Amino acid sequence: MIELKKIKTGDAEYAQVEHLFGTAFPPEERRSREDQRRVTDESPFFITYALNQEGAFVGFVTCWQGPDFVYVEHFATVPEVRGKGIGSEVLGLLAQQYTVPLVLEVELPVEELAQRRIGFYRRNGFVLWENSPYVQPPYQKECQPIALHLMVRGEGLDEAADFERIKRWLYTEVYRCNDFDLTLPEGGK
Repeated sequence: MIELKKIKTGDAEYAQVEHLFGTAFPPEERRSREDQRRVTDESPFFITYALNQEGAFVGFVTCWQGPDFVYVEHFATVPEVRGKGIGSEVLGLLAQQYTVPLVLEVELPVEELAQRRIGFYRRNGFVLWENSPYVQPPYQKECQPIALHLMVRGEGLDEAADFERIKRWLYTEVYRCNDFDLTLPEGGK
């Protein structure tokens, strides 16, 4: 059974979270180490969970508590436990813990890995909001925006009615971006 443990940078598991963060996500998909530490310790909306199984660290998930949803920003498990049902268990635990819908970003379904990831989230109750173009603002100044989709699990959110509001909240609170009409650079993905 997986335990979700809320942690800050001073907790023992945080070094393992940082290491996995650096190997699981490329620089354009994460904040700098310093910015991630600041958000972890200072943001009232942000939570880092260490994932423990029988006392051993097996991954992490980071979330933002929005006004009527929880945004799952990063989710990674150690390579040794991938494909063993832990991801589904964690998503189930998050859905039980929060009484509001879960929202996350996924790559466009162009490559096989992205298609498999979308399939995984669909099997876990998420719906792909594919009719609303979404561009993830860059985490760091030297990075470019990325074309993505939002996926949602839970009742109460509608793509046509809620997409723009959720996008604005993510841009403002998560990315600290106020360019709500962000576009991709010429030739961008």
